[in-house]
Amino acid sequence: PLQSQLKNKLSQQPKVSGISQRSSKEDIDKLEDEYKSKIKSLDGLLSSRIYLTEILDTIPCIIPINMRLVSMDLVNKEGGVSLQLEGIVAIGERSKEMLAVNDFLVALKNQGVFSKIFQDISIVSINQNEGEKGVFTSFIILCQNQENLALQRRRR
Repeated sequence: PLQSQLKNKLSQQPKVSGISQRSSKEDIDKLEDEYKSKIKSLDGLLSSRIYLTEILDTIPCIIPINMRLVSMDLVNKEGGVSLQLEGIVAIGERSKEMLAVNDFLVALKNQGVFSKIFQDISIVSINQNEGEKGVFTSFIILCQNQENLALQRRRR
């Protein structure tokens, strides 16, 4: 009866890959450490990622009516993250176009989502251009976080 009870109990144990019924406590502890190490690595990867959903949701809400983004370039390197926004604004009056770019810059800085990730948000270039449909202003805004800025300062 004791043997049959033992067989019954052993058959009820959950099956775990990498562990057999004959595994020692050391084998189990080693496997547990390996799993914990893998989990820690995955947690590190996930926590260091920037989730763009909030950022991408914010931009359409704050962009001026006559402004269009031409490109968005996100660079996520070991030294930090930067987001480059390139766009155009066509109002027909240079001063109003410059004001629209500046208003967009201020709106980006005032958005909690942006200021939490990017501590430095600045206009890199702004130019007046002439196209088929008239005069327009093109601009590039660069958003960087502190890690990226510190890395750039060390390189100088």
